[in-house]
Amino acid sequence: MSIAICIICYNRPDSLRRVFGSIERGCYDGDKVDLIVSIDYSGRDDVRNVADQLVWSHGDKRIVAYRHNLGLRSHVLKCGEFTKEYDGLIVLEDDVFVAPSFYLYARACVEKYSSDDRIAGVSLYSFGVNYHNMLPFVPLRSESDVYLMQNAQSWGQVWMTKQWSEFIDWYGNNNGDFHEMPHLPKSICSWKKSWLKYHTRYCIERDKFFVYPYVSLSTCFSDEGEHTAGTSTIVQVPLLHGVKRDYRLSPSVCYDSFFENVNLADFFGFADPEELCVDIYGEKDNRQERRYWLTRKIADYRILHSYGLRLKPVEQNIFNEVSGTDVFLYDVSESSPNRIKHSPFGFEQYLYNDFSGIKKSSKILFGKILKRLRNR
Repeated sequence: MSIAICIICYNRPDSLRRVFGSIERGCYDGDKVDLIVSIDYSGRDDVRNVADQLVWSHGDKRIVAYRHNLGLRSHVLKCGEFTKEYDGLIVLEDDVFVAPSFYLYARACVEKYSSDDRIAGVSLYSFGVNYHNMLPFVPLRSESDVYLMQNAQSWGQVWMTKQWSEFIDWYGNNNGDFHEMPHLPKSICSWKKSWLKYHTRYCIERDKFFVYPYVSLSTCFSDEGEHTAGTSTIVQVPLLHGVKRDYRLSPSVCYDSFFENVNLADFFGFADPEELCVDIYGEKDNRQERRYWLTRKIADYRILHSYGLRLKPVEQNIFNEVSGTDVFLYDVSESSPNRIKHSPFGFEQYLYNDFSGIKKSSKILFGKILKRLRNR
């Protein structure tokens, strides 16, 4: 089995030095791991000069420097061609930073999932924020070290030969711009120059998932650059410290592209999962017109169950049937005027632990990150 690392660069020499320093400190257990530094044309020589000076001690170093500007989307997709040479490709944009165990985790996942038709890729990054609405996200923990999510990743990811080839085949027929559709998050439909939105849409429409670690193996500095007006720490997440060699890769927890837990359909016992719209974060608004709707919204439909928001993460309140009037399960086939009121403990207070000012400051910072995502 062969795995390579690809660093995607443009015009940030200091960022290249930093990400290289983090991978050089990685643990490889004696494996031969090639390094590819892919540089889009910027009219400057400083990034190429840094790449030339890098001493890579774990395998061959290859520098690919383009003579004309590809743009981020084309550049990233071009790097995917290296999956034809390796079983797995660890892809790092230059403002990403990795934990010492990132390769060991990636290797374990490639060994486990390289032939799994349900898996589209592996994320090194673990979300701390739902990027659709800037609200905190905490995944439900299980005995496994990983969970599944229908979101592709750009802040540290692993592409595998078979999975990437299938995505590229799909992309060849679906690479035009697209607008809002009921099954897609509105936020990704607004990204103008993004490559990531296509990979995420592919996951949604082909019912595929990325493998996500509970403890992140990568984080992102969001350095100022071509598509970023300034820096922030809003997407910085805690990294796994030290060296971890053994990973339990039997995920039982699964999220869709809206950061909603898809296992809730099984909990309610619906024969067809497509009958239920899980919409606790409020981004779906039941646009697909499913019969059952789990939401915080007060609506004039028959309430089958209601729940309070006390336990964390949010699903624990459903699984443990916490009483309250914060979340409702409706049967939308039956109208029923509801005069019920939410409990005084609001959703944002629940998520933010009622720290005043956090939401406002997060909104400002996250606005900058969203600008960056729209151009990926």
